[in-house]
Amino acid sequence: MIAIIDYGVGNLFSLTSSFKKIGVDVVATADKEVIKSADKLILPGVGAFADAIKKLRDSGTTIILVSHNMDEAAVNCDRICLIDHGKIKAVGTPEELFIKERAEELGIQRPRISRFSGILQEKLKKEFPGIVFEGMNFSPEKEAQSIVRSVCRAGGADVQ
Repeated sequence: MIAIIDYGVGNLFSLTSSFKKIGVDVVATADKEVIKSADKLILPGVGAFADAIKKLRDSGTTIILVSHNMDEAAVNCDRICLIDHGKIKAVGTPEELFIKERAEELGIQRPRISRFSGILQEKLKKEFPGIVFEGMNFSPEKEAQSIVRSVCRAGGADVQ
């Protein structure tokens, strides 16, 4: 049986109907037991991947994401296991693994937002000596807000 994971987004009726029409045993479900017992899983909606992952994580579902995309891993994973040639190279949170020095030591490329933010922070340190930046954010929106707050504080503005 194939389980189409129902995470509240997408046209499941059309997808389910298409499979049934060609004789495939398929069910659209959010039931964890049904999902566990399925032979195959479909996570519908490529354009809704981020929403799907968020809803599944919010529901308490453990997700194992296999990816070479560090941007995707940083945003969607609580913990990352780096595997190189079949051997575990490192395990940690995105914040632990994507610190510039650690990423260089591991030979991995940091997410684009981390690289961009690092360049911007170096330039801002020259303009605002003593500026203190908040922790790492992997969402461009959150990182932009964080940098703006840091610049405002460095300039003497009261920000939250």
